[in-house]
Amino acid sequence: MDGGENPDTEQQAFGSQLLDAIRHEGLPLSGFDYAVLQELKRADREETIRILRRHSPQIGYAAVQALKREDPDAIAARLARMQPLASAQASMTMLMMIAMMT
Repeated sequence: MDGGENPDTEQQAFGSQLLDAIRHEGLPLSGFDYAVLQELKRADREETIRILRRHSPQIGYAAVQALKREDPDAIAARLARMQPLASAQASMTMLMMIAMMT
Protein backbone atom coordinates (compact mmCIF):
# COMPACT_ATOMS: atom_id res chain seq x y z
CA MET A 1 0.00 0.00 0.00
CA ASP A 2 1.56 3.33 -1.03
CA GLY A 3 0.61 6.95 -0.78
CA GLY A 4 -1.42 6.66 2.40
CA GLU A 5 -4.21 4.70 0.73
CA ASN A 6 -6.98 3.55 3.02
CA PRO A 7 -7.04 -0.28 3.20
CA ASP A 8 -10.82 -0.22 3.75
CA THR A 9 -11.31 1.77 0.54
CA GLU A 10 -9.09 -0.62 -1.44
CA GLN A 11 -11.35 -3.55 -0.54
CA GLN A 12 -14.63 -1.68 -0.71
CA ALA A 13 -16.67 -1.95 -3.93
CA PHE A 14 -16.92 1.18 -6.07
CA GLY A 15 -20.69 1.40 -5.53
CA SER A 16 -20.23 1.24 -1.78
CA GLN A 17 -17.54 3.93 -1.94
CA LEU A 18 -19.90 6.11 -4.00
CA LEU A 19 -22.75 5.70 -1.51
CA ASP A 20 -20.40 6.52 1.38
CA ALA A 21 -19.14 9.64 -0.43
CA ILE A 22 -22.72 10.77 -1.15
CA ARG A 23 -23.62 10.30 2.52
CA HIS A 24 -20.44 12.13 3.58
CA GLU A 25 -21.55 15.13 1.51
CA GLY A 26 -24.84 15.05 3.43
CA LEU A 27 -26.85 14.28 0.32
CA PRO A 28 -30.05 12.24 0.51
CA LEU A 29 -30.24 8.85 -1.13
CA SER A 30 -33.80 9.45 -2.27
CA GLY A 31 -34.76 7.45 -5.30
CA PHE A 32 -32.78 4.41 -4.18
CA ASP A 33 -34.88 1.66 -2.66
CA TYR A 34 -33.36 -0.92 -0.32
CA ALA A 35 -32.72 -3.48 -3.07
CA VAL A 36 -30.86 -0.94 -5.24
CA LEU A 37 -28.75 0.18 -2.28
CA GLN A 38 -27.80 -3.43 -1.58
CA GLU A 39 -26.87 -3.96 -5.25
CA LEU A 40 -24.76 -0.82 -5.29
CA LYS A 41 -22.91 -1.79 -2.12
CA ARG A 42 -21.51 -4.85 -3.92
CA ALA A 43 -21.05 -3.32 -7.39
CA ASP A 44 -17.78 -2.58 -9.14
CA ARG A 45 -17.52 0.55 -11.30
CA GLU A 46 -19.08 -0.96 -14.45
CA GLU A 47 -21.86 -2.68 -12.53
CA THR A 48 -22.59 0.60 -10.70
CA ILE A 49 -23.13 2.27 -14.08
CA ARG A 50 -25.39 -0.59 -15.25
CA ILE A 51 -27.46 -0.40 -12.04
CA LEU A 52 -27.87 3.38 -12.28
CA ARG A 53 -28.79 3.21 -15.98
CA ARG A 54 -31.31 0.45 -15.30
CA HIS A 55 -33.02 2.55 -12.63
CA SER A 56 -32.61 5.87 -14.41
CA PRO A 57 -32.39 5.41 -18.19
CA GLN A 58 -32.08 9.18 -18.72
CA ILE A 59 -28.50 9.19 -17.36
CA GLY A 60 -26.50 10.95 -20.02
CA TYR A 61 -23.05 10.69 -21.52
CA ALA A 62 -21.41 13.17 -19.11
CA ALA A 63 -22.69 11.30 -16.07
CA VAL A 64 -21.52 7.95 -17.43
CA GLN A 65 -18.08 9.39 -18.21
CA ALA A 66 -17.82 10.81 -14.69
CA LEU A 67 -18.79 7.45 -13.24
CA LYS A 68 -16.18 5.73 -15.44
CA ARG A 69 -13.33 8.12 -14.72
CA GLU A 70 -13.76 10.01 -11.46
CA ASP A 71 -13.29 8.77 -7.94
CA PRO A 72 -16.39 8.50 -5.73
CA ASP A 73 -15.47 11.59 -3.68
CA ALA A 74 -15.21 13.74 -6.82
CA ILE A 75 -18.58 12.48 -8.07
CA ALA A 76 -20.22 13.17 -4.71
CA ALA A 77 -18.67 16.66 -4.65
CA ARG A 78 -20.17 17.36 -8.10
CA LEU A 79 -23.55 16.20 -6.86
CA ALA A 80 -23.21 18.39 -3.77
CA ARG A 81 -22.66 21.43 -6.01
CA MET A 82 -25.98 20.56 -7.64
CA GLN A 83 -27.77 20.40 -4.28
CA PRO A 84 -29.13 23.98 -4.43
CA LEU A 85 -30.88 23.08 -7.70
CA ALA A 86 -32.24 19.90 -6.14
CA SER A 87 -33.48 21.83 -3.11
CA ALA A 88 -35.40 24.14 -5.41
CA GLN A 89 -37.02 21.07 -6.96
CA ALA A 90 -38.30 19.23 -3.89
CA SER A 91 -39.17 16.13 -5.87
CA MET A 92 -35.70 15.71 -7.40
CA THR A 93 -34.14 12.41 -6.39
CA MET A 94 -30.47 11.46 -6.26
CA LEU A 95 -31.01 9.44 -9.45
CA MET A 96 -32.25 12.58 -11.18
CA MET A 97 -29.23 14.52 -9.92
CA ILE A 98 -26.86 11.86 -11.27
CA ALA A 99 -28.67 11.94 -14.60
CA MET A 100 -28.20 15.71 -14.81
CA MET A 101 -24.43 15.71 -14.15
CA THR A 102 -22.54 17.61 -16.83
